[in-house]
Amino acid sequence: MSRQNFSGHYQTYGINVQAACDHKFRFVYAALAAPGGANEIAALRKTQLSQMIQMLPLRRFVVGGNVYVCSETLLTPFSGVEKDDPSKDAFNFYLSQMRIHIEQPFGLMTGKWRILCKPLQMHLKNVGKVFMCITRLHNFCFNEGNISTNSIEVNQVSDREFMCSYVNKSGIAGSSVLRDIIVQDLVQHGLERPDLILILNLK
Repeated sequence: MSRQNFSGHYQTYGINVQAACDHKFRFVYAALAAPGGANEIAALRKTQLSQMIQMLPLRRFVVGGNVYVCSETLLTPFSGVEKDDPSKDAFNFYLSQMRIHIEQPFGLMTGKWRILCKPLQMHLKNVGKVFMCITRLHNFCFNEGNISTNSIEVNQVSDREFMCSYVNKSGIAGSSVLRDIIVQDLVQHGLERPDLILILNLK
């Protein structure tokens, strides 16, 4: 496998996957976007998901990690000294509660299809087909089970990518007027990051 597939973060060879899911833990988009050595921003820009996010109407947005650039349609956590501000820390907390929904589908998927728990023993050209097959099986299991009853209409793009049929700006890279509005709404409603409460059952 070529050096460009080596991820310095994970210290192993792999492929960069860009994915999005809904609130019911189903994938609405997935793509084998780039070699494992590519950074998240570069990988996202190679996918149709990037254009879909940019085309969202105002006040509609996707939630992402701080590895991405914040915009009006892609909200990310505050970082650096900004995250020490209590109101922005509250925003980060509630944003993280939504971001959990993209972490859990991957955990559920690897737990069910154990082939993903270790390096895939196959030719690189087949990895995309196997992964995309598993994401569709993942959605099928949720749609057919008690967890979810609403089906997702999926249009095939390729064996490396699939997507759902649906999916005043600041103009400053890395900032978002909408994010600032949400922060102010949290303040007005008195919402803060909950304190960690340790409950001991003494006998």
